[in-house]
Parts: sequence; C-alpha cells; structure tokens
Amino acid sequence: MVTHSQNLHDLQLQGFSQTLAKACGQLAEVSARLGRGKTRKDRAELAAEIARILAPRWLERVISFELTGDSQAGYRLAFGIDVKARKALEAELFGKRVLFTDRDNWSIAEVVAAYRSQSGVEADFRQMKDPKVVGFSPMSTGPSRRSGCTPNTACSLSPSPG
Repeated sequence: MVTHSQNLHDLQLQGFSQTLAKACGQLAEVSARLGRGKTRKDRAELAAEIARILAPRWLERVISFELTGDSQAGYRLAFGIDVKARKALEAELFGKRVLFTDRDNWSIAEVVAAYRSQSGVEADFRQMKDPKVVGFSPMSTGPSRRSGCTPNTACSLSPSPG
C-alpha cells in the first residue's frame, strides 16, 4: 500500500529546493564563464560538467538546458526550470511511502497504525540502551566472596566497597 505523509512531503520539498538552487547557481556560473568567452573546455568536457551538476536525484527531470556554439569562445549555456515537471515530480513522489506486509487479515488502518508506531518503539529501545537513563547492567560480574555467596546459596549481589 502507498501512504502519504505531509511532513515527509514538506521535508523532501525543502531538500529538493536546496539541491535545485545549488544546481542553478552552478549552472549560472558556467553560463557566465561561457558568456565571457573564458573556457578552455571543449564541448564534451562542458557536457560532462553540466551532467555532473545535474547528477543529483531528479534534477534532470526539472532543469532543461541548451549548450550552443561551435568554438570555445562561442559556447553559450541557457537553462531553466520546467515548472510543470517540478509539480509532476512533487505529486508523483514527495511524501509517499510504500508499505509491505504479510498481515493479510489486517485492515489498511491497522497496517498504517503499526507502521507509525514503529518510531515510538525504536525510541523506547534506544532509551533502554542508554546507560544514563536506564541501566540494566549488573552491579557485579559474579558472586561476591565477601558476602559469603556460593553458587548454591541465595544472596544479594551488591558492589564491593572500595
């Protein structure tokens, strides 16, 4: 089943917006450098640089570009954000989680509730492992000779003075 979380949606949108802004800044630098006629790269090297800038997830879907010119001094880069593609990407992917279960007799609401309670259970386990919060470690590693304990007698284990 597929669920949608508005919180996850907002976080993914924020992260993608930052990635998009960074890529646009890098493309603007390349475009400005080319506009000044200051490049030593050939067309293949420029295409590789642009591909590296657009490599992060989903950027190629929303940024279009055109590299024109026939010589190093004449190369120009134009680019833009396809707003329709960005909205389609957001609607298609952002905030969605796919849940798999073998609990065929559970309702959708029960599966979603179990999934959403998972983080609470994980937090409880983290807290139980934290020695500053709850310590389940033994006070000593074996019977204390000072208390007269032997393997076949009941005794209380307490830390040795000292």
